[in-house]
Amino acid sequence: MISTGEGKTREINDRTTVFKRAVDRNYSLKSQASRQLLAEINKKYPILPFTLRALSDEKKRRLGIVEIVKHELLDSYPVLFEKEGEFVAQFKYTALILPNGTVRLNTFPLPHVSSAYSVESDPEIVKVLQTSPTAGAAAKKKKKAKKQKPQGQPANQQKPPDQPPANQKNRPTDSKS
Repeated sequence: MISTGEGKTREINDRTTVFKRAVDRNYSLKSQASRQLLAEINKKYPILPFTLRALSDEKKRRLGIVEIVKHELLDSYPVLFEKEGEFVAQFKYTALILPNGTVRLNTFPLPHVSSAYSVESDPEIVKVLQTSPTAGAAAKKKKKAKKQKPQGQPANQQKPPDQPPANQKNRPTDSKS
């Protein structure tokens, strides 16, 4: 999110016009205008965000959107506000986190932005940014392995020979007494 102000945004109660279809939710709509609008949304924008202005009939739009939103068939993108006279822009993208780094899947050029604030001025933030996301996972694995090792038994010691290996079933043996 980019802002010309302090960067502390809040949602306001203005009606939003940007929505995304919630494909995991279904409901049988009652009004014909709602059903037609939802069919148009499913056809044109099945998974991507859209604005109401992009839909065809204004009258159908106004009638149908109320019922569709009421039954939560669309996820709304709220209007963000900071201060009077300041601008707010929000950019979203999908990132794939891999062991050797991150990759942006849907790339588009972001606008150049300069700020009066910097994370490099705080040594604590710089230290956190330099840590590897996989370093914590490796430490947890080591800790878990230590907990699973029996107390007082070295890791390289084998089982006594009188016990059968774990993969064999205990079979009764013929013994003469």
